[in-house]
Parts: sequence; structure tokens; C-alpha cells
Amino acid sequence: MNMKKILSAAACAAACTLLLSACSAMVSTPFSANWLKTPSNYSADFYEELVYSVAFESTSSKDSVSEFTIDAENSSYTQTTRTLASFTVPDGSDRVEQNVYHMHSELTLSGTYYYIASDGTKEAVCSFGGENDDPDKDYDDPASVVTDVYFHSLQDGKNLQPIYSTTTAYSYSTGNGGKTVLLYNYTATIVYSENANQAKLSKTDNWGDLSDEEMEVTETLQKAPVYEESATWKDLQKDYSILDGRQLLFAARGINYSSGSSSTVNVMTESGTQKTSISCSEEPTSATYSFALDGEEKKDHSVTCASVSISLSNGTAFTGESHKMTIAQKTGEDASAFYALPVRIESPFGFGHGKMIYKLESCTHTPSAEA
Repeated sequence: MNMKKILSAAACAAACTLLLSACSAMVSTPFSANWLKTPSNYSADFYEELVYSVAFESTSSKDSVSEFTIDAENSSYTQTTRTLASFTVPDGSDRVEQNVYHMHSELTLSGTYYYIASDGTKEAVCSFGGENDDPDKDYDDPASVVTDVYFHSLQDGKNLQPIYSTTTAYSYSTGNGGKTVLLYNYTATIVYSENANQAKLSKTDNWGDLSDEEMEVTETLQKAPVYEESATWKDLQKDYSILDGRQLLFAARGINYSSGSSSTVNVMTESGTQKTSISCSEEPTSATYSFALDGEEKKDHSVTCASVSISLSNGTAFTGESHKMTIAQKTGEDASAFYALPVRIESPFGFGHGKMIYKLESCTHTPSAEA
């Protein structure tokens, strides 16, 4: 697994633009602020905290490190979004943007990797987080992805355009065969131009310069360097609207889904831009989901939700495993009693090793004293 891809997985996914076979000009994506109880272009005091449980369904293969078991009690995903009257972009330019969203997310994952032999027997090769986390060591902490992304509201035609994002990943990944697990530790930052048509990426390896001895932690665990880089991408909105990969889980809530609906956007990630499709093949249906809402005890809610598939493109076709989101729909023309909440998220895990499953546990719109 590549922990970079857990959130990038669910995050590197997609959002929305009308899917066209060809287009000569950029097609702007129509978003609606369905995350507001009464949708509007902007709410100056918006605050939302979502807490998810984390589970994993493993798909193992022989002669490889291909099975992972999760320590659910020591794993979690939280997402906090709020509006800011202003934001100074930390790129040395003193540029200030008005009326923006700030989304902060934290994924923490504890568990164990197993090597599956040809006869089906398995051997634990790497455990991290939970009871395996020794505070005096820097190679058994829980895997984590911490992200901050700032983006425009729907005001003045800004249409959720990204401004700035930064991600720090401490991630375990299966190696290229054998029983080796690789441990990455890096930070990636993306700064967008004022019209979000250009982006500058910088990536820093937080391990620093390691000797061969320092890289070899155990027989089955190795600290892995990340190639440090600085790159610029242009024409981000030449064909479709641009979104930062880290804001997709939020932006996808801004679509009103129906049977057969399909949309496309460009998504900026640490690897560059990628055309991404988000679609709904069936009409939204009602089902029961259990979560706590705004101070209430956790209880069952009957919610009409859309089942959404998010697919990445190789440039000519949408390929690979889709990411799945179950998103609450509006309860009226101008009402969203369940705030277009993503009540369930599924993300492919690693390279065919299974999938991560996130279930909404609680949602609150009132910040705590510490928030």
C-alpha cells in the first residue's frame, strides 16, 4: 500500500464538469453549496467537523506483502472545514484572498502488514501505531496524512478555485517484491496563481540525508527517500475547471446527482494534473445511516443518498478501480437538512490490496473551545 494513496486515493479522485467528448473552450463546473443547510454562495460563519471510523477489506496475493489488518481502535479520519474572512498565501508574495474555505484533514492508520507465502501461510513483517508505537523510535508511529487546503467560495464566479494546499505524509508502502516495507516521510505544497490557471509544486523529504545504515531499520522495514522537486504546471483550466486533489471530498458535495449524471474536472495532485470523472448511474435512494448530528446522540437517520463513482483518466479513457462516495442529497429545492454529508467513502488501497472504508460517526457545526 502506498499511504500517499489512501487519502490521495480518496482524494486524488474527482469532481465535476459536464463530460464532453471534445471541447474547444474550458467548461466551467456548476457547483451548489449543498453543505449549507440553506445553500447560498457563501456563509461567513460556516464551520463543520466530520469524524469517520476506518475499516479495511483486504485482497491478498501470494509471494508478496499483500495483506494488511487494521487496528480500528487506533485509526481515524477527521475533516474540519471553516470559512475565513481573509487568507494570506504563505509564498512570500503578501497576496491576500478574501472569503475562503479552509479544510483541514487528518488520517491516522495503525495496523500490520503480512507477507503471504506460496502455500498461503502469512508472516507479520511490519506493525505500526497503537501498542506497537514506541515513543522513542521514529519508525513505528501510526501512518498519517495531514492536509490543509484553502480554496475560494462560490462568490464572484470563483467556483471553489484552489489557492494553496500542503500535505505531510508519514506513509508505509509495500516494496518491489520480497518482504520489504518502505517508510516515506515528506511534505508537498502547491501554490496556485490568482486565477488558478497555474500551480507551483514543491516537495520536501523530511527524512533528510540518510546513510545506508540509517535507511535500513530492520530486515523488513526501510526508510525510503522521496525525490525533492519544484515544478510548475500551466493551463490548468484550459479544458475543465481545476480542483486540488485534497478538496475533492468537499467539492463533490456540491453536485446535484441524478441517474446517468456524469461530470469531469482537472485535478491537481503531487504528480501533476489528471482528468477525473465523477458519475452517478442510478437515482438517489433512501437508506438508514447511523451517526451523531450536532450534539445529538448517535442514532439512525433515514437519508436519501446518491451512490457516486470517481474515476481517474490515463488521458484517453477512465481506468482503474473507482473510488466510491455515498452522499446525502437535498431535502428540498433550497434545503439540505443533511448538508450533503458523505456518509460513506470507499478508496482503493495500494495496488489491488483491498479498500479503505470510512463511515461517518459524527457531524457538528459548532466549534469547540479549542477549535
